[in-house]
Amino acid sequence: MNFSLKTEYALRALYFIGQETKANEKPLGREQIAKTQKIPIHFLENILIDLKKYGLVKSVRGPGGGYLLAKPSEEINLWDIYAAVDYKDYDGIKCFPGLTKECDQLDACKVKSVWFEFNQDIKTNMKKYKLSEIN
Repeated sequence: MNFSLKTEYALRALYFIGQETKANEKPLGREQIAKTQKIPIHFLENILIDLKKYGLVKSVRGPGGGYLLAKPSEEINLWDIYAAVDYKDYDGIKCFPGLTKECDQLDACKVKSVWFEFNQDIKTNMKKYKLSEIN
């Protein structure tokens, strides 16, 4: 399974937000996140939108506004992050997460159950790792 740069950036951004806001609970601006984590700002903006939709970050408007974790880092696992930015449309039927169209061999395929089981194992293992355990 390949993880995209989007997943890498999302993980780094969430980890940074969690670490920096743990002590003072002040939101972090996207510019600060982008600069510190070396993430292109336009890319980070899209990632933060996905993370917000998925309930992993919340935004604070106004002066001193920015982003905070929407829930404790102990409640955010790696699967949540991956699902928010890369895997949101996976329905458990496709063999590969990146498949853009229906497989023309779906009805006759003898290996789809193997791929499905493999993907389920990855999901189960990713759910074991919490954002708070990264150091």
